[in-house]
Amino acid sequence: MSTLNISNAETTIESGTQHRRKIPFTPLAILFIIIHFVFLLFYFEPAISTPDAQGYFTQAKLIARGVKTYLEPESILQYIGPHWLHRSDNLYFTTFSPGFPTILAVVYKIFGPKAALLVSPLMSSLSLLGLFLLCRLWIGKGWALLALLLMAVNPFANQHALFGDSHTAVVFFLIWALFFLAQWVKSNSPRWAFGTGLFVGIIPTIRYPEVLFCFALGIFVLFHLKGNKISWRSLVAGAIGAAIPIGALCIRNQMAFGAFWRTGYGLSNEPTHFGGNYLTSYSLSYLKMLISEGCGLMFILGIIGIAVLCARRNTERGHTIHYARCTDNIAIYVVFLEARSPINEVLIADFLCLRNCWSLAHADGYR
Repeated sequence: MSTLNISNAETTIESGTQHRRKIPFTPLAILFIIIHFVFLLFYFEPAISTPDAQGYFTQAKLIARGVKTYLEPESILQYIGPHWLHRSDNLYFTTFSPGFPTILAVVYKIFGPKAALLVSPLMSSLSLLGLFLLCRLWIGKGWALLALLLMAVNPFANQHALFGDSHTAVVFFLIWALFFLAQWVKSNSPRWAFGTGLFVGIIPTIRYPEVLFCFALGIFVLFHLKGNKISWRSLVAGAIGAAIPIGALCIRNQMAFGAFWRTGYGLSNEPTHFGGNYLTSYSLSYLKMLISEGCGLMFILGIIGIAVLCARRNTERGHTIHYARCTDNIAIYVVFLEARSPINEVLIADFLCLRNCWSLAHADGYR
């Protein structure tokens, strides 16, 4: 009897020790996200300091005050900004799409202009939450926490969070769209499908060139539709979600430029700034900057993770999204007329970070 009691006591002590050693990854993730936001607040100033921020926040103010996306100068001495262009009339339109300014305008209208300036830092921290949840689905809580920490200390991502431009907003909606997409494939739920479509559809309303991400996600969906993991019913829900922001953008462009396919880029002849000749001029130096400055070691291990996923028979189709997601974004900047800083690659740093942790997780024996 006493032997049985001693055995039970030892079992209880052992289970208690194992329980105490269990690391609370999710609470730690939330704690680090809060610390990250507080860190950004230490460097936050309620003002804009870049031409891009002036274009976005001026448009946000116009939407909040008068529900319009054009500027009518009240004096020839009025400062307009380099991103505001006009046709033959006196109406100035920014080259930027109105999606991000619309989000800012809602906050501006409810909480005031200073609160609108906090949107980018808040989105940056919430992107870390989305990254953690996405990685937790694919590689487990421990590696998800590592991915969160790697992105939290990325200087370029944090710099964008305080720049007031739209890169952080694109990362936010893309990360959460991927999380919704993973849940959609897992459950085939129309609600997750609608959320995926809505967040994916918002991306090109924030930055026109990022519509390429929509094609990458579309390929992913088609692969899973063919494999009967996604039903037509949920696909329709996803299409409805995407149609809401894209339809609103088309209506606005029709009213502003006379055709739904025209954008503010047409005022500055932006399409002529891209060319194949720039590919040979900047590709090698740009890749060098990505390895040394933009993503660091995450670039190498991230590319390895993507290559392995594309090569494996059981993951080659679904995970071609990772390859397309990174290569199309790099291509945008490599074929631009001027050499761009790797700071713009914050859009792929998060994904390479995920694949970097995937490589480490499977090298460590994770299944």
